[in-house]
Amino acid sequence: MVAAVASAFAIQPVPVGAANGLASGPAVHTVRIALGPDGAAALRSDPRGYVRADVAADGEVFRGARIHLKGSTGSFRKLDEKPSLTIDLGAVGGGRAFRGVSKFHLDNSVEDPSYLCELIGGEIFRSVGIPAPQVSHARVALDDRDLGLYVLKEGFTPDFLQRSFPGVDSALLEPGPGQDIDGRMQVKSGKSAARIQARRRALATAASETEPSVRWRRLEETLDVDRFITSMAVEVLIGHRDGYALARNNFRLHIDVASGKAVFLPQGMDQLFAPADLPLAPQMSGSVARAVMDSSEGRRRYEARIRELGPQVLDVDALTQRIDATVAALRPSATRAEMEGITVAAAGLVERIGQRAKEVRRLSDRDRTAAVEFVDGVASLVGWEADFAPEGGRLDRAAAPDATPSLHIVAGPVTSAAWRATVRLPAGRYRLEGRARTAGVTALPFGSHHGAVLRIGGDGPRSSALLDGSPWSALAAEFEVGPGGGDVLLLCELRASRGEAWFDAGSLRLRRLG
Repeated sequence: MVAAVASAFAIQPVPVGAANGLASGPAVHTVRIALGPDGAAALRSDPRGYVRADVAADGEVFRGARIHLKGSTGSFRKLDEKPSLTIDLGAVGGGRAFRGVSKFHLDNSVEDPSYLCELIGGEIFRSVGIPAPQVSHARVALDDRDLGLYVLKEGFTPDFLQRSFPGVDSALLEPGPGQDIDGRMQVKSGKSAARIQARRRALATAASETEPSVRWRRLEETLDVDRFITSMAVEVLIGHRDGYALARNNFRLHIDVASGKAVFLPQGMDQLFAPADLPLAPQMSGSVARAVMDSSEGRRRYEARIRELGPQVLDVDALTQRIDATVAALRPSATRAEMEGITVAAAGLVERIGQRAKEVRRLSDRDRTAAVEFVDGVASLVGWEADFAPEGGRLDRAAAPDATPSLHIVAGPVTSAAWRATVRLPAGRYRLEGRARTAGVTALPFGSHHGAVLRIGGDGPRSSALLDGSPWSALAAEFEVGPGGGDVLLLCELRASRGEAWFDAGSLRLRRLG
């Protein structure tokens, strides 16, 4: 065993259970870990393997806790850098817990320099009845190193399940990397693994049922449909693009063993509220999300939930106040360099929330979803709308220099403007096609995409770009709509510091490729 934490850090233990909940106590908790040379060597050799350490959390000492490194491809850091850590107090004995939490994660937040997304995302999900772990912040020391500020997050423990699903015979399953519910999932909590896995397989079978009426009935038998639709709607509204519905990632599956009904629990919310133009009924990746959206009843209820939750979830003033208050609370515990980064990133988060709220209000008008009719695999596109004109520029319907009727964009000094149309498409492969020409288009002094393009909204494909003065040129962007179909945002876009672009209105079309 490593040296006692109390002597290593000169901390006096406090009574067990003195406060409960990560939101209690200081805004920034203090976590100090005495790992020692043997533990450090073990984690350098096997970062994912648990080792023993002594931990002091807000002065309460836990001897013999278990600790390992965590993180995905983007966030994982080695022990000698700023590692993300998991600390399990279950091995300490005596039912010990830190503020009611027996297992917690220390996230280095390298993919969220605001240190705020997990906190805000979790609060939003909980506000609409979807359980999510508690989140706070901590300043962390490892042996003699100050690691800096961290996001402190509760683990998916039996305590969390009991608090979130009182009186329920709960089971929790964790997916393997990249796995959906029909793939490899490990039972992390609950009795009778065989029965739990049978419940999970029943849900997977329901989602794969091809007969719509049978599929919906089976989903209602195996899924808390109302909560799932709420969860899907929140994922889309807050741009949680790495969650279950949109990416088949970052989720846990709770099962009420008695009823057999499942609830999806969110996690990994360190990148939110972007892109602003994510459609309100985008292509879904998770099999259960696709199954729900492929049902007329499921889609109807989802669209109603989006309209219902939009103003509540994207309350810009309330979210801004929460962010400002949290940043102020972090200030006394952060270094000057940390605070500079947090302040800039928090301002960016507020801006993203405002942009997303504005876009959701725009997209909530169902009249803006254009109907498309394919004739011999080709559909003409109508219903184009001008985005907000850039300062010093404009968007209008005007004839090009050769009199071709066009969607016209004139750039101001900082322009990212577009004509847009939202269409609902069934599964398949498509190509957005059209002609464009430019005059005097100059790239912006920042960013990686410039010029006049045809583009698919969100992170979708884009055509080649026209800069400077280009004659009429054919542009195209190919994309795919996954099973269940979805709404797709089509853009005629100009990103420039000056110049103008014309998009031939009569040439804009969709071609179905398969």
